[in-house]
Amino acid sequence: MQEITVSLSGLAEDAVPLTMVQIPAGSFLMGSPDTDIDVYCNEKPQHEVTFEHDFYIGKYQVTQAQWEAVMGENPSCFRGKNHPVENISWNDCQLFIKKLNALGLGTFRLPSETEWEYACRAGSTTNYCFGGAVALLGDYAFYRENSGGLTHPVGQKKPNAWGLYDMHGNVQEWCRDVRHKDYDGAPIDGSAWVKGGASCRVFRGGAWTSAVWNCRSAHRSSTEPDSCCGNLGFRLVMEVPSKRCEKVSTDILGLSVREFCKRVAEFEKQWNQIVRNSPKPEPAKPHIMEVNVIEIPMWPVLWFAWSKNGICSDYGKKARKPRCFSAGSISGDRVNSLEAEIEKLHKEKPLVANIELTLTLDSVKEEITAGCQKIHEM
Repeated sequence: MQEITVSLSGLAEDAVPLTMVQIPAGSFLMGSPDTDIDVYCNEKPQHEVTFEHDFYIGKYQVTQAQWEAVMGENPSCFRGKNHPVENISWNDCQLFIKKLNALGLGTFRLPSETEWEYACRAGSTTNYCFGGAVALLGDYAFYRENSGGLTHPVGQKKPNAWGLYDMHGNVQEWCRDVRHKDYDGAPIDGSAWVKGGASCRVFRGGAWTSAVWNCRSAHRSSTEPDSCCGNLGFRLVMEVPSKRCEKVSTDILGLSVREFCKRVAEFEKQWNQIVRNSPKPEPAKPHIMEVNVIEIPMWPVLWFAWSKNGICSDYGKKARKPRCFSAGSISGDRVNSLEAEIEKLHKEKPLVANIELTLTLDSVKEEITAGCQKIHEM
């Protein structure tokens, strides 16, 4: 698994670094089987969740040294620079994350409950990441039977198959989600479940105080966001430049809808200019048009280009026929309707391509097809 190490200023050389591990996209069954009568009701119904994109999660639980480097103080009950920070509330975590993000080292947040369980299982379908043998739990976790009544430095036990430590023990870990009594209506795309439910926030994993049964991958608990205790800490998720646009609104990756419309209108204008200046019936090879679409959603622009070259029908065989935009359809009072259209398009195909499309009139079909293939492969 690929790792990213974040350089925290003021962190001692012998302190555990803030390391993020890449978690591969994929699907898994979240929760416990409906046929298992011994598990808690809040772990059901078991349901499939699909991650369309990789994400990065902390290799270790956030340590006291890392917390102190950002916050300037240490609230923990069991002191040790490489011990997990604990005695912190969900609200405290949000303040830590806000200050960490302000350092310009990246964008961090708590994991969703789904991200946490997916990362914990690491491809396993059993009660624990290593299988179902309770006798092996001590090799992977500090829990009630082997902790000695306190926390321990992170990374001392075996990692799971994806290289993550202490997923079953040491301290339990805050997640973004609010508490729901079960999984009825839970998101299936890996996002946090923050609508409805109670005011409590979810935490996952086992701790030095936990019984064997409560260290399972599917076990879930919750408490009020201002609560804190000596067995509750957290690990981070780091957001990286993604091909998926998390939210589409009037600000599309820093580009307003009006500016986006302007770009597409310029695209058509340049295109028509080249067509008018080109000999018939064959376009001239020297004419090259560069369409700079860096950091903006590609689908509307590509669909517009496809419509100009009769490629829509080819693509339509694979998926719903694309919608196409022209300068006339995106000007003036149509901007608001386009905004709604982009929102709809995003839900259907939430992709963003950070590439520059270079077109020549005689090879435009090949170029667009190649660009389309690149996007499909992302």
